[in-house]
Amino acid sequence: MAAWHDRIADDKQEEGWSLKVRWLPALGSLVIWRQTYHPDGRLWEADRTTYGPLTQPEAHDVLEAVLEECWAQQLHLFT
Repeated sequence: MAAWHDRIADDKQEEGWSLKVRWLPALGSLVIWRQTYHPDGRLWEADRTTYGPLTQPEAHDVLEAVLEECWAQQLHLFT
């Protein structure tokens, strides 16, 4: 079974946005690179945010919140 930090280190890409997520267990830090795109494919916004120090459960909650925000933003852009 993969370690928790290996499971969340996968990149996530959907229509309208992409995430690159890295968990740094020694630092208790979660680093998220996020890019969002206009419906025509042009880059709209890019940022990198570091969260921490966090426990693994806290990092998981942060990641879930960021994903929900991305999906909500995608709905706003495409409707």
